[in-house]
Amino acid sequence: MLLLQFEEAERCYNRQLELTGGDIYGFYNRSYFYYETEQLDRAIADADSGIALDPEFGPMWSNRGLALQHKYGIKHPEALESLTKAVELISQHIAKNPREVWAYCHRGRAYRSLGKLDDAIADQSSSIALDPEYTQAWSDRGLAHYQRGDWSAAQADFKHAISLRPTGAQRRRAAQLGPFSTTA
Repeated sequence: MLLLQFEEAERCYNRQLELTGGDIYGFYNRSYFYYETEQLDRAIADADSGIALDPEFGPMWSNRGLALQHKYGIKHPEALESLTKAVELISQHIAKNPREVWAYCHRGRAYRSLGKLDDAIADQSSSIALDPEYTQAWSDRGLAHYQRGDWSAAQADFKHAISLRPTGAQRRRAAQLGPFSTTA
């Protein structure tokens, strides 16, 4: 059943790219889907296609950096360069658009991947302050707390994320990440 859902999701992303003639958001969405499903070469290729369309789109650099890190390791120079570029571009976007919830969330994710956990937590907290129901920010902040070793803060954020959108995938991810219960 899950494989059929992945295949259907991929068909939808492919159709989006067909209908738009290959727009940046189509490549961004499919790149992140490929990253999440561990199809890393495809994630990197789509990120590169998106960057070719708009080299100033910071979240695409973030996708590229995340996929490169997952494939080659967290210290891979090209991954670090992509994530640093993502932080730079998203910071420029935030300076012009300080109420963009997604921007803080994406920059926080890049910071976390760079090991800058305090910056990651601050950005996810900014995202949450702008939209307290933005599930991804709660989940990402929980991951940063987890990486820092703050189990109780991680648990609280994961529980809150699950309460907002209790999907099976989030419950499984939260359960895999720590030695604590994720039940409410």
